[in-house]
Amino acid sequence: MRTTPHFSWTTLEYNHRPKTNDWYWAVGVTSIAAAIASLLIGNGLFGFFLIVAGMTVMILASKAPKEITCDVSPRGINISKKFFAWSSLDSFWIHENFTPPRLVLVPKGKIVFHTIVPIGESHCDEIRKAIAPHLKEHEHQYSLSEAIAEYLGFL
Repeated sequence: MRTTPHFSWTTLEYNHRPKTNDWYWAVGVTSIAAAIASLLIGNGLFGFFLIVAGMTVMILASKAPKEITCDVSPRGINISKKFFAWSSLDSFWIHENFTPPRLVLVPKGKIVFHTIVPIGESHCDEIRKAIAPHLKEHEHQYSLSEAIAEYLGFL
């Protein structure tokens, strides 16, 4: 069994971009307009869902990111309080063209969510050396939903 160097770092859980009042107004007006349209076509439950979703987006957008600890060990990777065993992961990729760079962990399975963790500029090579013996490095292209989340400031 190959051994992996133990490596640990702390980071913010996401790259926070402060939102302007105009951003909150746009989300609120869009949610209310979509809910009214939904009511007009006779789907009140979906209209209620849109209002709740809009409020949730605004609340989450105003929340400051927590500092999390990430730890690479011979058994897997621990991100905050969530452990990912090497056997449950398919591949990884480090997006170095973002500020800060991001570690993408791709789990095994067909319909799965990728885990994206910001990493420090100086940690890219150390993280790659620690993970490479256990997972294949495979380039990750952002999906449409990830691109939209990035554009809206959620990644």
